[in-house]
Amino acid sequence: MNPKKDKKSSTLIFKESETDYRKQDTEPFSYDRAMAAIQQLVEDMQQPSITMDELLQKQERANVLINLCQEKLRAIKPKFDIPF
Repeated sequence: MNPKKDKKSSTLIFKESETDYRKQDTEPFSYDRAMAAIQQLVEDMQQPSITMDELLQKQERANVLINLCQEKLRAIKPKFDIPF
């Protein structure tokens, strides 16, 4: 899964995995939504019944979401830097 730029704006969008039980449509990237998805993925990966293929898929999804969150944080960091 690769995030894409919305052609009308610089908003990042991403599509949920086809096997993911969360929303299937493409929505604007939200830090809070991504963090909630990461938390759910971690819980899912801790289940003893998870298969190796499922674990790999969830880990890849988590990596994409983590990168999106890091990009969002880097983008807002300059707004909080206070010059002395």
